[in-house]
Amino acid sequence: MPLVKDREYRAVSSLLSPTMADAQKRLDSNYYVEGYATTFTRYLLWEYTDTDSGNVYRYYEEIAPDALHGADMTDVIMQYDHTGKV
Repeated sequence: MPLVKDREYRAVSSLLSPTMADAQKRLDSNYYVEGYATTFTRYLLWEYTDTDSGNVYRYYEEIAPDALHGADMTDVIMQYDHTGKV
């Protein structure tokens, strides 16, 4: 990953859960995360219940399958569940 001027970089080290069987790991490391940059199915992003009316508001996110076509993915961070935890 190329360093970008005036950008703040952070790193966090943490041992992953020992419950992951070594046979499932594709890398020989205790610092290993595997997943997807996004999914292309609709999912609940946020839910809010209005305490005055009792109405429940649900906000969903759905990414189009071709949304990342041609995107430069060389400088992408992992953000945990849209919560700001990198």
